[in-house]
Amino acid sequence: MSTDIEVIETLERLDEKLRELDGLALVSDDSLRRGFETFRMNFPMPSDLDPYSDEYREHQFKLYETISGRNYAVKNEVAAFDVAAASIRPFPYTSESPSTVGHQLIAIGFLISLLPSRTPERPLRILEFGPGWGNTTLAMATMGYNVTAIDIAPGFCELIRTRADMLGIEVDVVNGDFSLIEDVVEPYDAVVFFECFHHSSDHLRLLRSLAAATTPEARVLFAAEPIVADFPVPWGLRLDGESLWAARNFGWLELGFNQTYFEETVKRCGWDLVNHRLDGTPWANVWLAQKEPTVLRLDPSQSTFHTQVGEYRDGAMYSDGTQGFLQYGPYQALESGRYQAVVDFFSLDGASGLVAIDVVSSSGSVSHGRLEIQVDHMQQHNAVSRLEFTLAPAVADLELRVFVTAGTRVALRSSRILPLPAE
Repeated sequence: MSTDIEVIETLERLDEKLRELDGLALVSDDSLRRGFETFRMNFPMPSDLDPYSDEYREHQFKLYETISGRNYAVKNEVAAFDVAAASIRPFPYTSESPSTVGHQLIAIGFLISLLPSRTPERPLRILEFGPGWGNTTLAMATMGYNVTAIDIAPGFCELIRTRADMLGIEVDVVNGDFSLIEDVVEPYDAVVFFECFHHSSDHLRLLRSLAAATTPEARVLFAAEPIVADFPVPWGLRLDGESLWAARNFGWLELGFNQTYFEETVKRCGWDLVNHRLDGTPWANVWLAQKEPTVLRLDPSQSTFHTQVGEYRDGAMYSDGTQGFLQYGPYQALESGRYQAVVDFFSLDGASGLVAIDVVSSSGSVSHGRLEIQVDHMQQHNAVSRLEFTLAPAVADLELRVFVTAGTRVALRSSRILPLPAE
């Protein structure tokens, strides 16, 4: 099969391409997925529209109507399948693809590793949207979490109830859509989106509703979602082969999000956000949001962020390869107490060298803590480094500095300081 990507320009040609995919699906799931990679569409996107405006939203849904050939309705997301057969052999096992099965199992395990730990006082309550086949749902419930699963498709709800009964575990299964987040009475300890957030027809309303539906220590996990740095618009319909196949054939809403837009939007809703990713597998990618009581934040896009050897682009501050401070400042007053500095950065391919994180005051003459990271020894390209320190007494000009040695190629997404409880 050719590796060239065809740019489809008409719906007639798109339909021809989708018929070719029907043939590939008869060969194998892997053949179908390879076929997805052979085509895409380009649509002109207005660059002057505010992504938070009604006008922008209307433009995206007109595009959806053009591609799908139907008006958007939540019922478009409902999928039909054989519940009895799926209760014994659900997706991804029906794909019979070692790659598909392996990647999804890794992704589910990676997501679970980021959930809050159970406490002896009570089972933690988890709300999962769009559970689909229920693989993640049942894994969490089997661990002892109190899981509520909400899905728009009655078939998926029946499937999860059947599979839970077969395992002898309890899951609260609700047939409904994302709007049920607004009806939550008892807040949840975690909310999980696994390959489903991008189906929300009003993601802004959904994000704004999360705070009231969760506990102060809650975690929200956006797993295997199409949130990427090079998405060409802030948010909108994806025009890759698989998304076109899903929208045109089934009417599913397949949105994508630019990383910078997503980070800014989640922060506007009162959450701190960190990306966790495993190299080598496409779905083990989780954006973890928490309501951390930040007392100091340095965002590379803001004027409080100072740099000697950095260049800001694509939502991060990239080191230029010379030695110096990638970040310093903001010379802020801070009360005495215990704190934690959290620095979110990633290394570039083939990077090596040293990153030193320290907290200082009095024009750098007083050190409150230091942490060194050898970049070439990092287990993954993404890193969230945490440095605990104590201030006694209060300081008038606190600095959080990130120093890089010559040749160290990293990019800094954000850094912040959080309060810690007194010992």
